[in-house]
Amino acid sequence: MAQSRKTLPFVLLAFASVGLAQEKPNPAGPAHPPWKLQGGYRVLDLSRVPIVIDQPGRYAIDRDWNVHVVEPGTLIHIVADNVTVDFRGFAIAFDNQGEGIGIDGDAVSVRNGALMGNLFVDSLRSDGAETTIDNMRILGDIAIRLRSDRARVRNSSLGGRFGSVLGGDSAVAEGNVFRCSTSFCLEVGNGVRVSGNHISTGVDGAVDVRGNRNIFADNIVDFIGAVAPVAFSVTGDGNLLRDNTVLVSGLDSSDVVFSVAGTANVLDGNISVPQTSARGGVGISFAQDGNFHGDNRLGGVSEAIRENGTTQTAWGGTVAF
Repeated sequence: MAQSRKTLPFVLLAFASVGLAQEKPNPAGPAHPPWKLQGGYRVLDLSRVPIVIDQPGRYAIDRDWNVHVVEPGTLIHIVADNVTVDFRGFAIAFDNQGEGIGIDGDAVSVRNGALMGNLFVDSLRSDGAETTIDNMRILGDIAIRLRSDRARVRNSSLGGRFGSVLGGDSAVAEGNVFRCSTSFCLEVGNGVRVSGNHISTGVDGAVDVRGNRNIFADNIVDFIGAVAPVAFSVTGDGNLLRDNTVLVSGLDSSDVVFSVAGTANVLDGNISVPQTSARGGVGISFAQDGNFHGDNRLGGVSEAIRENGTTQTAWGGTVAF
């Protein structure tokens, strides 16, 4: 992901406010794994980070932690397949350079808690297939960077200075809140389904659709105050944007709600909702031939469609109001 040279304040929650206990690293030896068996879980002892999880099974924490590793690296590195890490309502705060949780195994689930990193780390990175993030609150430079296929992100709050990345194929993001300050708040790869999320806007925009065959449906996007030139940037092909709601205000003549530079994309039934009586900018701007649009109701803009000399297929109903 390209990182903007612009910076905006990015406020993480004060770790002291959640009463986290400071611990010093005490790496585990091979004869003494950094967990204890309790209630069918391996309960992690984070005073012994960095920890490598190399056995499948169920892991948990049973308290709040404030930890870091001295050298750049990964706090918890999951290399086994079929692993569940259940935070059970607790939080891990960390400030080491590197990663909070790094996943290289397949079918790994992280759920039910908070992972709070500083401004210069990926809080959660995965190169394993079928990663699931569920009911988590994650903060960091990049909140999540999921690069392999069939990831699932549900019911979570994700705040990254440079947003979140769903870079693998066939990911699903449902019922989440995405926030950022710099770059885009959400970047997607190919075949991703993004539905029912609330997505904020960073310096570059809200959503960066770089790949192909993605579906964005029933999301709410904050494009208020014109902090970025575009809400949705679509540079891939064959994407469907349907029934999304974009909240707009403060748009000037160069601002665009939906910028479409790919081809065979479909924009159907989207709406931009003005938060003030002022109008400005463009609802949908095209840069290539061969896209399709209809039934988009675009409020708060001066111009509904700007084709820029391209040829598009319209079935009607795309209007400014």
